[in-house]
Amino acid sequence: MRRSLLVAFLWSTGACSLLTNTDGLSGGPNDGGGGGAVDGAAPIVEGGASDTCVGAGCVAPPIPACDGPCVPALIATETELEGLAADESGVYWTAPAGGDIKRADVEGKLVVTLFDGKASPRQLALDDTFVYWTESNSGSVSAVRKDVVLGPRTTLTGFANVLAIAVSNGEVFLQLRDNGEVRRAPTSLTTSSLLTKQPIGQVLALAADPQNVYLGVTSVAINRVRRAPRSGPTAEPVDLTTAGSDLRGFAIDATRAYVADGDLGRVTSEKLDGSGGFVTHASGEARPSAVAVDDTHVYWTAEDGGLVRRVAKAGGMPETLASGQTGPFAITVNSRAVYWLNTNGTVMTVRKP
Repeated sequence: MRRSLLVAFLWSTGACSLLTNTDGLSGGPNDGGGGGAVDGAAPIVEGGASDTCVGAGCVAPPIPACDGPCVPALIATETELEGLAADESGVYWTAPAGGDIKRADVEGKLVVTLFDGKASPRQLALDDTFVYWTESNSGSVSAVRKDVVLGPRTTLTGFANVLAIAVSNGEVFLQLRDNGEVRRAPTSLTTSSLLTKQPIGQVLALAADPQNVYLGVTSVAINRVRRAPRSGPTAEPVDLTTAGSDLRGFAIDATRAYVADGDLGRVTSEKLDGSGGFVTHASGEARPSAVAVDDTHVYWTAEDGGLVRRVAKAGGMPETLASGQTGPFAITVNSRAVYWLNTNGTVMTVRKP
């Protein structure tokens, strides 16, 4: 859990200044895809980033007034932040102190509240239509349509402290802290069943592909990514990656699992099929705490160094996308931009070079 104070933020650099956009936004069709009570009557629209360096100025042909490097831009400030995810339409996050699920457009220019007033929303995940989130206080998982502001909510309850969530191929996967279970549910959130159990350690994150569910487990004895087949249930996940010292986050692509190890200061990967192929993508980093991938690069936050970094999957020297950040601890990407959360309550973005 991340708690932080609301802070004032101003970014201005030479030719490129951070502006505020307060235009309205219309929601899509008001169908809940599974019922639930309508909460709220009118869209909650907030300001967001409107920095030309975040938009077309970062790609050829450049905007003349903004032909320098891409610069970080503030999207929002919150009292508390935790979950973060992105797709090609924008970025989503949870603000637990206010009970909010929020979304910004792909450039971070316009922020809206998709759902408000829900107690302690934590981790979240996306599919093509819905955003799903966990709620620690109520022991539940909920979903709303991504294109409907303050639309109907679908909720599945009865869980003991949900720590992590993933969505893939029509199923939602949840990891429960109190008993170590990993449970599966259809995206309609009608019922759940046991998939596997992680008896030792804390699962910080889940990921899934069509064949398997992957668990990022941290404990004195494990600190590695583990794998369980979706064809389960299985007694216990099997080890996939080499044991580390302080697994802080992981991500997968079609063939590999990428791990951020805070104590060892490195970002590594190994093959999803369990055949090894250990690769060190970066070392000597100041506590890497989260990792994300796209087709060509690996991205991570260096929490102690206040950096957002990336390196080509094919190898090479890492490059810094943002510096001077305050404890960046979560990161996600889409084809256009990189997004991250800071411990001072700021949601940030920078256009990909």
